[in-house]
Amino acid sequence: MNIKYFAKIITIFFLSFLCANISYAGDKEKTKERKQERRQLSPNDIKAFIFQWYANIDHRRAKRDLLPYMTENVRITGRGIYKKSEFRKWYREYKKSVVKGKHYIQSIQVDGSEDQGWMVFVNYRWVAEFEDVEKGTLDEQYYEEWVLESKHRQIRIYQVNTLNNPPAIK
Repeated sequence: MNIKYFAKIITIFFLSFLCANISYAGDKEKTKERKQERRQLSPNDIKAFIFQWYANIDHRRAKRDLLPYMTENVRITGRGIYKKSEFRKWYREYKKSVVKGKHYIQSIQVDGSEDQGWMVFVNYRWVAEFEDVEKGTLDEQYYEEWVLESKHRQIRIYQVNTLNNPPAIK
C-alpha cells in the first residue's frame, strides 16, 4: 500500500471523526438546553399550585403539609401573618373555628418566570360554616396578590396581599 494513500485515508478518517464529534457536542448542548427548558416551571404549574393550596386548606390538611411551601418570613397581610410561626397559630385557630370551608376560584392571572419570580392575582369566593353558631355562614369575595419564588421546581409563598380594589383579572 502506498504511504501517501494510507496518509490520505487516515486524514479523511480523522477529519470525519472530528466533524462528527463537533456535531455531536453541539447536539449535546442543544439537548441540555431543551431539558432545562422542559424543567422550568410554566404559568400552568403556578396555577396548579394555587388550586392545590386552596384544596389543601379546604380539606384541612395538616399544617406540616403546608409549611414547606412558605418562606420563613412569609407575609400574608390579610391575615396578619408575618412569619411561618404565625401561620401555624392562625391555621390551628382556623381549623378550630371553621367547620367547613370551600374556596371557589373564579380566575387566576400569572405573570413572571422561574428566574424572575411569579406575581399571581387570584379572584375567589370563600364559603364557610363556623363552629360558633352566632357567626353562622360566611360567603365573601376575595382578591389576592401572591408573590411566589421558585427554585429547582420548588414553589414557595413569599407574600400574599388581600386587595380591596382588585385589578381587572382575565
